[in-house]
Amino acid sequence: MTGHLLVVAAAAAPDGDVITKTISTILNYGILGVVALALAFRWLVPKGAVEEAREQGRADVLAERDRALTRADKAEEKLDASQRLAQEQLLPLLQSFVSTTSTLIPILQGIVRYGLPPGNHGREGD
Repeated sequence: MTGHLLVVAAAAAPDGDVITKTISTILNYGILGVVALALAFRWLVPKGAVEEAREQGRADVLAERDRALTRADKAEEKLDASQRLAQEQLLPLLQSFVSTTSTLIPILQGIVRYGLPPGNHGREGD
């Protein structure tokens, strides 16, 4: 119907603004034209549409909250797994490294201070 009104308004006023002429034509229909304009420009919204939009908004918010909680749970699981890995594998490895290093330091200091013992300057079997 609006497309038909635009064509009629454009034909009636070739030198005027089409939108202004269309709105004035619709307003010539009286209160029905005002209601039609209010509905078209969303100045007047049916109560059912408002409630439907409100419910849709609530559903969207709840769905986003559920997705955020799921992501948080997955992140927490990954954090727990990395902490378990650190406690079960990395800490024993680090302790082994520290004990090996503390054992080797006096030996290396002796080698630096006094040099290698005679006959141990190369590989075995050379």
